[in-house]
Amino acid sequence: MDTLAFQYALDSPNPLDTYWGTYNEVANQFVQLNVFERLWVAWYAFMQNDILATGIMSFVMHEVVYFGRSLPWMIIDRIPAFNKYKIQNVQCLLFLTQQQLG
Repeated sequence: MDTLAFQYALDSPNPLDTYWGTYNEVANQFVQLNVFERLWVAWYAFMQNDILATGIMSFVMHEVVYFGRSLPWMIIDRIPAFNKYKIQNVQCLLFLTQQQLG
């Protein structure tokens, strides 16, 4: 991507108030980018602070991965067909207890 065009997107004279407005502007200017690249450029253009944008995005990605890793096991735990594979078959944790432990 051309750095001059990216700088123009960051320093646009009329900064848009919403993220999706910024995304639409980026999508119109950078048609060669795929959807994920447009979302990424729009995030940085909307935030207008590289350090803050990177910090927030890193935190959100970390939390999604950290807490999202237990989601499949919570779903599998609710399916009766998998009960025969449980190690502690007599112990059934409540949803609230699982959230406090995990």
